[in-house]
Amino acid sequence: MITAKNYCSMTLRSILLVGVLCWFLPESILAHRLDELLQSSYIMIAPDQISIEIILTPGATIASGVFQAIDNDHDGKLSVDEKRIYAKKVLNNTYLKIDGKEQKLVLFDVSCSPLQDLKEGVGKIRLLVSAEINDDLSKHQLYYMNTFEPMMSVYTINALMPNSKEIKILKQEREQNQFEIYIDYQQLVNHPFRYKVWLFSGVFIILSFLLFLTFKRSKNVGT
Repeated sequence: MITAKNYCSMTLRSILLVGVLCWFLPESILAHRLDELLQSSYIMIAPDQISIEIILTPGATIASGVFQAIDNDHDGKLSVDEKRIYAKKVLNNTYLKIDGKEQKLVLFDVSCSPLQDLKEGVGKIRLLVSAEINDDLSKHQLYYMNTFEPMMSVYTINALMPNSKEIKILKQEREQNQFEIYIDYQQLVNHPFRYKVWLFSGVFIILSFLLFLTFKRSKNVGT
């Protein structure tokens, strides 16, 4: 389950990342053509959860069509149900795998800018989704793909810096058009509780061994 802390952290990191990317991304992407749907995915890896923020920014010439695709009853307003229905269409074309095993993505939140902002090409449709994963101490490979509306879309994908010191990003490999990505990462032992468990387990084993030796010596003396 995505917490409020993780939600705010993802939002802040996404804003900072967008600012950094403005210096390095090709001009063709930054220009964001009027007839394209820009889809940006930001992936946050935690020990027991993958959180993904998907931001869709329709160009000005296609914005009205995108709005109408969401506004099913054509009343000029977007209800919660209408936004969730559209979000599920996006998720039906979004895939997440960990070590080759497909993970179920659950919608946590969806929001949409006002129609006027969309018409001007600055409005956004924002999805926040997550998947629960096993808390496993080893190396893993994450695979993510978004193929929603491929004929009119351009894509960007980035892994955010993990909040947890237990996660280390090893490598990222993107497809040229950035609708899919492979992320190699490793889960480390940094949690204080885990250290305590390992410490207590070690002490227990040592005490048990000493108790066994004491019992064996006392038995030998008795004989």
